[in-house]
Order: sequence, then C-alpha cells, then structure tokens
Amino acid sequence: MTLETPRAASGKDSSTRFGLITTLVRVIIGAACLAAVLWSTDLEGLGRRLGSIRGGVAVMLLLTAVAGRVLMAGKWNLLLRSRGVLISTWQATRLYLIGHLLGSFTPGALGADVYRVTALRRFGRTREIVATVLLERFVGLAVVGIVTALGLPVSARYLGADSTRMVSVIVISVSLMVVGVWASLSPSLVEGLARKVPFVSRLGVVGKIRDFYRSYAESRIHGGTLAAFTALTVLEVLVTVLVVYLAGRSVGVDAPLGYLLCIVPLIQILLRLPVSFQGIGVQEGLYAFFLAKVGFSPSDGLSISLMLRLTEIVGIVLPASLLLWKGPALLSPPVSRVE
Repeated sequence: MTLETPRAASGKDSSTRFGLITTLVRVIIGAACLAAVLWSTDLEGLGRRLGSIRGGVAVMLLLTAVAGRVLMAGKWNLLLRSRGVLISTWQATRLYLIGHLLGSFTPGALGADVYRVTALRRFGRTREIVATVLLERFVGLAVVGIVTALGLPVSARYLGADSTRMVSVIVISVSLMVVGVWASLSPSLVEGLARKVPFVSRLGVVGKIRDFYRSYAESRIHGGTLAAFTALTVLEVLVTVLVVYLAGRSVGVDAPLGYLLCIVPLIQILLRLPVSFQGIGVQEGLYAFFLAKVGFSPSDGLSISLMLRLTEIVGIVLPASLLLWKGPALLSPPVSRVE
C-alpha cells in the first residue's frame, strides 16, 4: 500500500481547485456573453425563426454535418494508415464521435485527443498515433488560418476596414503558416533551435518529447499522404461553411455564401480559444456580430447558432452517447498490431 505524501496531496488539491476555478470562470464568461446577446435580441423574432424551420433544409443540414464528421475521421485514418495503424473508417468515425463528446468537457478538446490515443493503445505505437493527432491539429489550424487570410479582403470590406492594407496581411499570414508547417517537419531546424534555449536541455522530459517530435517529423516522408490530407482539410473547411449556410437557410436566414466563406473560418479559430464552456455565448455573440455587418439582426445570428447546436446534439452528441452507453468495449475497437 502506497501512502500519499502531504506535498503530493497538496499538489493534487491545488490542481483540482485550479481546474474548478477555471471551469467556473469559463461558465461565467459564457453566461455573460449569452446574456448580452439575448439582451440585444428580439426574442419574438427569434421564436418566429425557430418556429418556422424548413424541414427539408434541416435534414440536409444534419446529413452534411454528419458527413463532415466522417470526413474528419477519414482523413485522420489516412495518417494512421501511413504509420501502419490499420482501422476501418467506421472505427475511426466511432472514435471521433465519442472523442468529441468527451472533449466537450476539456479545454481545447484535449480530452478527445487523449481518448483517441488511449483507445488505440493496443497497437503499441503510441508515438506514431500521437504524431498523427499533432499533425492533424497543426495542419488543420494552418489551413483554417490560410482560408481566413485569403478571405480578409472581402470580410474587411463588409466590416468597413481598409481592404487595400489586407494584401500585406494576407501575404505575411499565409507565408508564416506555410513556413511554420514546413519548419515543424524539419528535425534539424527544430532541435537546433531548442538547443539554443538554455532551460530546455535541463528538463527531464526532453528525451521523451524528442522521440514524439521525431515521430511527428517523419510525416514528411509520406508526401503523398500529407498532400491528400491537406486537400481533405480544405474540403472539411468548405463543408463547415456549407453547414453554417444550411443552418441559416433552415431558419430563413439567407446569408451570402461568399461572406460566410470569409467569416466562418475566422469564427472557428476564435472558438478554439478556451474562453467559455463549449463556446456557449461566444459562438452566439460572434454570429450575431458578423451577420449584423451584412444587415441581419442579432436574432438571425442567434438562430443560426442555435441550429448549429441542435444539429450537433442530434447528429453527434446523441449517437456518441449511445456508443458510450453500450459499454467500455467500444472504447477500444478490435485492433491488431501491424508490423
């Protein structure tokens, strides 16, 4: 029997308190943002929007949202297969659905990534699996950032900013993101820079981190897979924009598709910041703000956000809850180690 030292117990208590305080702060911020949106919203108009949902468009919205999740799982599975980890598209989709549900309770959806790695632990290739998750996150963020940068002239015009100055912003932003992805796949460059940071060499976990990083950097060997994954990530961004467009059409808000192509990636980046729990309040405020720039009311933006949340519940959360409820066996899909 192992007894906890007072210092270890104190550390755990401090960590628990910090987690509770952080969660409470996020809930308060989200509630404040949501209250501000509701204060400026015509609730009767919102009720009319939600009371006249177009059934056919709503079905298209649901199917498109689910297809987007299958696409996300499929492109991740592409990276797994390049590392010799073979699972079916259904197994990858199942991991994604359950991971999304579990990640809802952690900052930055960290729980989803931890779950996916843990669920595949029987492959015995943890470093390779972690590398695919890191690459997925990094390339995904870079692609969303590039699409956002390319859409700046249009969004700037709607927002009343000087679009001529956006050209330099676009060039700099896109260049930095492309160079960042390229540099991250160069072990000699990254490890050389790390050695120049005095305190890094003194960290006890440097060796293990280096092993994970080198496994991540090996992705450059699989150039064809990396190119296909990037192309599918661009498609994923377009599907996300289409989902928002259909959410608007389902409640009679015909937002310009070109404008949504510019603002939705930006909203996706902002929602990745761990400001509120599940982006509640922040998402509603962002859609209300940006749609107001093209003549829509706060209730229109709020109705789109609510449709997106309803779609997520019906198409993702409920199926994931069912899969999770059916038993722990689903948390570790039948796999075999591939040599």
